[in-house]
Amino acid sequence: MMRTNPTPCFGTQTVLAREAPMRALSGQDPSSNLPSYTSAVKLIRGEPGGIAGVILSTAGRAALIGSGLYVLGGQRENLLKLSLSWALGIEVFVLAWAYFAER
Repeated sequence: MMRTNPTPCFGTQTVLAREAPMRALSGQDPSSNLPSYTSAVKLIRGEPGGIAGVILSTAGRAALIGSGLYVLGGQRENLLKLSLSWALGIEVFVLAWAYFAER
């Protein structure tokens, strides 16, 4: 028998339920406070400083990832390549999220 109104276990409702307390406290979307998100929105809108903000947030994220990899001691010879590739992967996700949020 097919349900007429299925409710997903993991989906929009779950995400909204987790964000509700933060929205209630701040009155806005919690992701809009993140520096990488605001720089991504500036880049998408073509505002000045957008590309510099994206580059700085990517470099900062790469430094955090690289320091974690260094402390853990795994593959230190590929530290720069790994940290930059992971940071770029995250930045692509942030840019896509901002792009679709601004549409």
